[in-house]
Amino acid sequence: MPLSRQRPPQPPALQRIVVLGPPKSGRTSLSASIAKELGLPVIDACTAVAEVLDGISQLAAHVKRELRKGQPLQPLTVAECVCAVARRYPGWVLDGFPATREQAELLASRQLDMTRVLVLEAQDDVCKRRADLELRATLPSGAFKFPTADSLEPDTSEGAEPEAVKVRSEERRVG
Repeated sequence: MPLSRQRPPQPPALQRIVVLGPPKSGRTSLSASIAKELGLPVIDACTAVAEVLDGISQLAAHVKRELRKGQPLQPLTVAECVCAVARRYPGWVLDGFPATREQAELLASRQLDMTRVLVLEAQDDVCKRRADLELRATLPSGAFKFPTADSLEPDTSEGAEPEAVKVRSEERRVG
């Protein structure tokens, strides 16, 4: 297709990207990298709940009541928090959300107009190996080493097996 007939890309501030994948697939690192490159905030379930709790709203009051009961939040309550926070920004990167069909349906019903969905497909043994490496990581003093985005770089030494993580992308048309 000639360049003149291609639809121009969305400006970075209007990108609304969802990154999904299993734990230890590189989802959070990819989300952070995309967000940094485009100047967008990263929204995950925990930060969304925390941001809602910092405000004054009916949703914040509901979340506080639920948390005072000592029970985990219901998945749809978490989804409401993510939707509320996402609406505050013209563009964002959702990290690992939605996690359930119900959450996905709620996101769709709120018309957040996602522009791209990235799905990381990783083999279970790769994710398990990454988790094991992270659990065994210690500092020279023997203390547990808290993981960072850079702490689990793939092994690129000669003879190392390539990481088996694939990215499937779906572009969504808005407007």
